[in-house]
Amino acid sequence: EKRILQVGAGAIGTFSALALSLLGTELTLVDFDIVEETNLNRQFLFYDKIGENKAEALSQRLKKYSEKIKPIDEKIAEDFDPRGYDFVLSCVDNIKARYFMNQACLKYKVPLIDGGSSLSAGSAIPSIPGKTACLDCQAGFKLSENVKEDSTKRKPGECFHPTLITPNQIVAGMMIYCLSKALNGNYEKSCKNKNIGFW
Repeated sequence: EKRILQVGAGAIGTFSALALSLLGTELTLVDFDIVEETNLNRQFLFYDKIGENKAEALSQRLKKYSEKIKPIDEKIAEDFDPRGYDFVLSCVDNIKARYFMNQACLKYKVPLIDGGSSLSAGSAIPSIPGKTACLDCQAGFKLSENVKEDSTKRKPGECFHPTLITPNQIVAGMMIYCLSKALNGNYEKSCKNKNIGFW
């Protein structure tokens, strides 16, 4: 019965959105990116959606499980506003968007759970206002000092390194685990002031 705002409908976001739709969550998906052929090795629900907006394509695909999914074709910027949502899930691949989400979630006291993965590693970082350190303090480096970096500026089809589907599945599962702990009131017992990861 919670309203979830998920930013990012790509590699990790595909799996977390699938889990949330199966749970019947009221879910808003935000992503400005389009589906490219190079995405298909890890974003399995986009097999016939090349050229379409990711949030819209994923929302259409998940309608068979839940009608409570809304897509938004938008890029996260300084005016990001999470008010009206119970949780924000960050499934993005760049520092700038994480910084804007972290700042807004702190300002409006909305819990944020951030997920990230690479070829052989991944983590889920929960940031619950008043209960944990913020994402900026937990990330291992200051988001605020790296906010000028914009890793979303890529040429079509460009890939920095190969990606595997398994790390994305695991990180999405860890994010849903953090969410369930927070919702069940067991958050402080198992997740306080630490992120969950694998290396």
